Formats: sequence, structure tokens, C-alpha cells
Amino acid sequence: MIEDDFDSEYRFQGQPLPAMMSLSNQDRVIYVGSFSKVIFSALRLGFVVFPKSMLPKVRSASPQIDQQASLMLQPVLARFMHSGDFAIHIRRMRRLYAKRQVAALQAIKLHAADLLTVDPVPAGMHMVANLTPDLQSRMSDTEAAKRAKSAGVTVQPLSSFFAGPPKRQGLVMGFAGFSEEQLEKGVRDLAAALRA
Repeated sequence: MIEDDFDSEYRFQGQPLPAMMSLSNQDRVIYVGSFSKVIFSALRLGFVVFPKSMLPKVRSASPQIDQQASLMLQPVLARFMHSGDFAIHIRRMRRLYAKRQVAALQAIKLHAADLLTVDPVPAGMHMVANLTPDLQSRMSDTEAAKRAKSAGVTVQPLSSFFAGPPKRQGLVMGFAGFSEEQLEKGVRDLAAALRA
């Protein structure tokens, strides 16, 4: 099993969830992650933690794999982590993203409560805003996403994430990369586009 450590650093409620790898005693989980979201995407560094039983095979195969990660950036990142500054950065960003999520939720409640319903997310950098029954009677989430795009707001239709027929209609909205003012304006613009 491959466990992708996606957004786990940004948990806003409760204790962090343990990795499946730490719960497995059968050496069947490979744990992978990236520093793209927690530092910046251009860093292009990630990690893989293999079970001990797989290490001989990994070591014998690794010389045949072309090394892509920057040899210059790896020791810098290691020092950043070892110094404790990485943990400080994560805590700071977790507080900032939690604040931005609250701002997005408040903006939706203020400007789009008749169009979208949304609950706080316990972790991550995105939330799902469900289309209200009234809005669903007028358009699909795909149409809503197109209208949002025409207003300069980028959202993803929730239906595009279903393997089969979608069970819900909504918009996947990112909140972490925007200031509180940008979130407020984005929700206002989105609501206007959905009402037009």
C-alpha cells in the first residue's frame, strides 16, 4: 500500500492523525510525501519511507534510477528541519490557514448562503461548498464552475472528482493561498456570477 502524506501538516482540529505506516506491523506500507505544499512548489523535493524489509531491493534499484532532486537543496532543507524552524513554519502556516478558512466560511455565509452550504474542514487547504437545492435546480456544478471562471474565480466542480455518477453537486474551493480580503472579494464575485 502506498500512503500519500497529503496536507497532513495542516490539521486545524484535534490531534494529528497517525500515518498508516506507523500503525502497520506487517511492512506493507510505503509512505510518501512532498515539501511542495508546506514550503513552496518550486522546491520539488519529496520523500519516501520504505519498510525495512524492502530496503535491500530499494538500494539495489536506486543506482538505476535517474536522480532528479537537487543535491544543493537537500542539505539546506535538512538544516532547516533540524534547527526547528521547519516546525515553527508549519505551526505559523497552520494558524494562518485556519484564519483564512474562517474568513472564507464567513464570506460564504454573508454573501452566498442562499447558493452554497459549507462546513469547516478539519484539515487541508480546500473546502467543498455544496450547491443549495435551489441553485442545483438552475445549474450543475460544472456550469457553476464555468460561471465562476468567467468572473475570475477558479473553483473545481465536485462532480469531476467522482469515478461514477456524482452523488453531490458542489464546488471545491481553495482558501490557503489567498488573503482574507481576496477571499471576501472572490466569494462576492462568485455569488454575483451564480446569480446572473
